[in-house]
Amino acid sequence: MLVPTQSAEDTFLKLLPAIERITAFVTRRHHASADEAQEFSSYVNEKLIENDYGVIRRFEGRSSVETFLVTVISNQFHDFRNREWGKWRPSAAARRQGPVAIQLERYLVRDGLPFDQAAEALASNHGITVDRDELGRIAASLPVRFRRRTESEDVLRDAPAPDSAERAVLDEERRLLWDRVMKVLAQEQAKLPPQDAQILALKFEDGAKVSEIAATLRIGQKPLYERLKRLLKRLRFALAAAGIDEAEIRTLFREEDQ
Repeated sequence: MLVPTQSAEDTFLKLLPAIERITAFVTRRHHASADEAQEFSSYVNEKLIENDYGVIRRFEGRSSVETFLVTVISNQFHDFRNREWGKWRPSAAARRQGPVAIQLERYLVRDGLPFDQAAEALASNHGITVDRDELGRIAASLPVRFRRRTESEDVLRDAPAPDSAERAVLDEERRLLWDRVMKVLAQEQAKLPPQDAQILALKFEDGAKVSEIAATLRIGQKPLYERLKRLLKRLRFALAAAGIDEAEIRTLFREEDQ
C-alpha cells in the first residue's frame, strides 16, 4: 500500500523522534563510536528520504510502525557496517558472543592491531571497558584462523592456552551448531507475526535485554517478559525437533535477562 509522497513526508517528520530513538538504540547495541553513530544517523535519514520517502510509502500497516522502523533501521545498520568494513565479516564465534567480541575481532583481524592496542581502541572509540582478562578470554575463543595470524605478534600473551587440533575441532563444532540454531531461528521468525519475529531478532541477533526490547518497541516489560517466555519455549521445541541436543539448548538459553 503506497502512501502519497506528501503524506509520506508528513509521516516521516512525525516519526523523527522515534527514528532518532531507534537509531540511537541500534548504535548503542553495536557499540558504535560517537562519530560512527552520528554518521549512521545521517545515513538512516538519507535512506528514509530517498526515492520520495520510498521506505515510508511502502509501510503496509501489518505491524506497528515501531516494529517496522526497528526492522528497517537494524537492516540499514548492517548495510552501513558492510559499506564501512568492506568485505570483512565477523566470524560466527564473534557474532555468538556479541558486539564486544565483534569489535575486538574487527581490530585484531581486519585492522591487524596488537591485543593491547585493540583493547585501547575499544575503550577510547566505543567506551568498552571490559577487563583485560575477559578480553583475552574472548580473543582466545575466536576461530583458529585468527590465532594463527597473530601468534607471531604475541597478541594473546595474556590469553589462555595455545592452539591445538582439539581446539580447532571445537571451534568448528561451535560454528556448525550456531549456523543450525540461526537457521531454525529464521524458520520460526518467518512463521511469526512481525513484532514477535522482531522480538526474537533483538534477543538473539542483537543480544538485547528485556528492558531494552521493551523500550525500543514501546511494550510493557511485564507482558513482554511473558511473551518472550512463550516465544523462547516455542524456539526450544523447534530446536529440539531439528535434532539439537538438549544440553546445547540449555546452554543457549542459560543467560538471564535484567
